[in-house]
Amino acid sequence: MQILGNIGVADDTRNHTLISRNSASPFLALTNSNGQIWIIIGTDSGYEGLTDLYFSNIKIKLEKQIN
Repeated sequence: MQILGNIGVADDTRNHTLISRNSASPFLALTNSNGQIWIIIGTDSGYEGLTDLYFSNIKIKLEKQIN
């Protein structure tokens, strides 16, 4: 897994806020023997209150690397 950042906003934010996160560098992953790979999008929070998250756009670019 790769961490892209946090979802924190200013303490006085009361409205939904659009934030963007991008990978700073390529992430190398290997497929299984059938060429399959799992992509998992998730979050983790230690915040004790209610949090709403809406993913409006997720882009994943896969490139075949030949050794």
